[in-house]
Amino acid sequence: MEIMPKEKVDIMIYGHFHTGFIVERKGIVFANPGSISLPKNNTTNTYLIVEEEQLSLKDINGCLIENKKIN
Repeated sequence: MEIMPKEKVDIMIYGHFHTGFIVERKGIVFANPGSISLPKNNTTNTYLIVEEEQLSLKDINGCLIENKKIN
């Protein structure tokens, strides 16, 4: 499934899938924090940290899974 916003955005963060990821498509960064308690699709327990210049997806132990520098 591909989700594309109607308005111009640089980053789209959303949940509900319980699967953590950070991907870039057509110049837009899409991020999902996953789930600390109920991950799906055989993924690990994850959370997302949003900072000024980066997104970081980490597992429940704090280990970095994915990182994306943003402007």
